[in-house]
Amino acid sequence: MSKTIKLTNHGKKVYDFQVTIKDWTRDSIGTKIYAEQGTMPNSNANWIRVNETIVRILPGQDLQMTIQMEIPAGHVGDFTSNSMFFLTQINAERQQTNHPSIGIQINYEFGVQIFHNPVGAKKGEVIFKNLSYLENKETGKRQIRVDFENNGHLHKSGQIRFEMTNTENGRDYKLNELAFAIMPLGKQYQLIDIPKELEAGKFHLVALLDAGAGYELNIAEKKIDVGF
Repeated sequence: MSKTIKLTNHGKKVYDFQVTIKDWTRDSIGTKIYAEQGTMPNSNANWIRVNETIVRILPGQDLQMTIQMEIPAGHVGDFTSNSMFFLTQINAERQQTNHPSIGIQINYEFGVQIFHNPVGAKKGEVIFKNLSYLENKETGKRQIRVDFENNGHLHKSGQIRFEMTNTENGRDYKLNELAFAIMPLGKQYQLIDIPKELEAGKFHLVALLDAGAGYELNIAEKKIDVGF
């Protein structure tokens, strides 16, 4: 199995990139954590083949690279496997600043997530585990904390939307959406700030978790007292 990626240099400089493959997972707030190739559970990094280890892209050039995945024969497990394909610039030039002893060097790096979903892997759902209100008078912060988990064996991503209704005056508020991505059997929590202009009072909080087509919309509700 193979996929082709296209690289285009719209600039006037030559760019050289080092090709690497790494393992990765996500922590409890969804941030990626990287590790050496083939060292994490559910890694497919050792299945990946590319013909080049160094790539040069000339000014105005379109370059196509083929990434091949050699899936081992037989049983490859029941979980999504994953890795990351990186292109890291290795010929960056030091840029001058107004101070002679200070320079800036900018290196470009691009990453492509690689997944393999085995046939028969448990689909599962992303479900809420807890919804709570937090406030800190010292910092003046008011936040909603949402805990959720992926009970399936596939990597998933989606959005969480929040709606708040003041049960005393009927005003409705929509908070900023949260985007998430979660590993198989992963557990995460996210925090979202409540706007300063939202008045104190009693509210009905609704959170809606949408993992995309083919998954049920998960809904959590809670009555909260918002302070300040």
